[in-house]
Amino acid sequence: MTIKPALEDIKEEFEGKIDWISVNTKEDPKRLSIQFQVSVVPTFIAFKGNTEVGRYSGTQIGVIYQLIRKAINSGTQA
Repeated sequence: MTIKPALEDIKEEFEGKIDWISVNTKEDPKRLSIQFQVSVVPTFIAFKGNTEVGRYSGTQIGVIYQLIRKAINSGTQA
């Protein structure tokens, strides 16, 4: 089962509220997966400004929603 359709729904729902960046770890020329210590795919990392406010490795859509809401509601200045 793929989570891609659900992720597309999430991107649409939060359009204008979040920036969504996807990195293909197999084609990662800047080695972002190493820089951000990603060892499990998929991994979702939420930032507010330049500060990481949460991360989740897995496919549970409810947890991904929680992560996004945490980033949106974080008190850290953007």
